[in-house]
Amino acid sequence: GSHKCTGGDRGGYKNYGAEQDNSDNNTIFVQGLGEDATVKEVGDFFKQIGIIKVNKKTGQPMINIYSDKATGRPKGEATVSFDDPPSAKAAIEWFDKDFNGKPIKVSFATRRAEFTQRGGGRGGRGFRGRGGGGGGGPNFDIKGGDWPCPNSCGNMNFARRQECNKCGAPKPGDAGFGGGG
Repeated sequence: GSHKCTGGDRGGYKNYGAEQDNSDNNTIFVQGLGEDATVKEVGDFFKQIGIIKVNKKTGQPMINIYSDKATGRPKGEATVSFDDPPSAKAAIEWFDKDFNGKPIKVSFATRRAEFTQRGGGRGGRGFRGRGGGGGGGPNFDIKGGDWPCPNSCGNMNFARRQECNKCGAPKPGDAGFGGGG
């Protein structure tokens, strides 16, 4: 009866935490949907590739649209669970381009996705100070004459500059005109 001890590692359950192996992952994470995307729209879009899993309790498709905790507005991000992992893989391959004309990013949803999006909650509050950004304003009028440095530094310089502010090279085109001016 000594064979009981060898049951330690059957079936490869050891690598339980291996995130790379998505062969059994049937949930995708979608970014860039826009604020007005509804569960129905997302569902209609992704069910083109496979059957979307239905929550047996509620009868609703297992689509979760995330909203910003601070504002309550949708973030344009959602998870979609398919009935089988191959559908999720196919959705990533097929739909990782656009949704209703908007570019979207489709990837496997990892179980710890919520944690890796650091700063999701924090970033929201910074928007209040929008009006205060006037400091850098005036420079934009000069866009038309901006010139790239002819040297290898490749710095982009404002039109009013007579020399590159990175490496000091003179502005091209002014060289032939009397030097001293």
